[in-house]
Amino acid sequence: MIICRAPINIAIIKYWGKLEGFESENVANNPSLSVTLDIDHVFTETKVHVSPGDGQVLFKLNNTLQEPTKRMKKVLSKFPTHEKKIFIESVNNFPTGAGMASSASGMAALVLALDKALNTNYEGKALCEIARLGSGSACRSVYGGFVEWNGNSVEQVFTANHWPELRCLLLITNGEEKRFPSTTAMQTTVETSDLYSLRREIAIKRIGCLKRSIEEKDFSSFAKICMQESNQLHALCLDSFPPIHYLNDKAFAIMDRIHEMNRECTIAAYTFDAGPNAFIFCLEENLFKVREGLRGFGEMIECRVGDGPIVTCTD
Repeated sequence: MIICRAPINIAIIKYWGKLEGFESENVANNPSLSVTLDIDHVFTETKVHVSPGDGQVLFKLNNTLQEPTKRMKKVLSKFPTHEKKIFIESVNNFPTGAGMASSASGMAALVLALDKALNTNYEGKALCEIARLGSGSACRSVYGGFVEWNGNSVEQVFTANHWPELRCLLLITNGEEKRFPSTTAMQTTVETSDLYSLRREIAIKRIGCLKRSIEEKDFSSFAKICMQESNQLHALCLDSFPPIHYLNDKAFAIMDRIHEMNRECTIAAYTFDAGPNAFIFCLEENLFKVREGLRGFGEMIECRVGDGPIVTCTD
């Protein structure tokens, strides 16, 4: 038995939409850049037990037995499982399917656990490619720190300890599963949004600016790009037809509160993925002030920038 734990990552430059002709491989239409959060606070833990068999796969998610998904089967097809019985047990210590990157941490943990359990010894690049088949953003959770994903290339651009003062508060406003699955929502945006044709060019421009802000530890610049990117993602969703809406009243109130706190000096930045739960970035020196300013909006979990997946048990 192998037990692996993988962190979530939150994209600052967002992945939304797949490259035409490469949809089945989850190749993104535009580059993205994410922050891997520390594995001590928010993670997926996956156990893989291998025994002799005929290729049967049993899967439990959050203690509930269910059929392996199509995405899992894509991942499993890259491993020698035909003469094995595979039992997979995966648990998230945070809301699943609620726009908090559970698919990214889940697939990253699964790929590493299978690699160790089946002794395939894939390199980092191969692990990224396999994880991407299960969930596009999972390729970023294979690495720690600040990670850029561009086409088939995934690389760590800054280590987890590059900016030790940076903090992220996860603010959970609604832990229920999101109404619009990301894969179908992306496709709707690609097919119907008039604004989407501008997306790739804007992302390329912003990713260069973002890397400079991280390199220079310029929080004001980082925060502006972070919030603009979040706003554009949800503008694209609303420009889709029929419209896709992930944010709730609390999410909009959080956005307003952040801008109020930043009136004199930029001390915090919000970003939302495909859900109403907020990721709030700030520097350690402003952490207490930001926490107090957001008290009452929901459960808060404090994170740092972290490293990639780890093996926690081999038996």
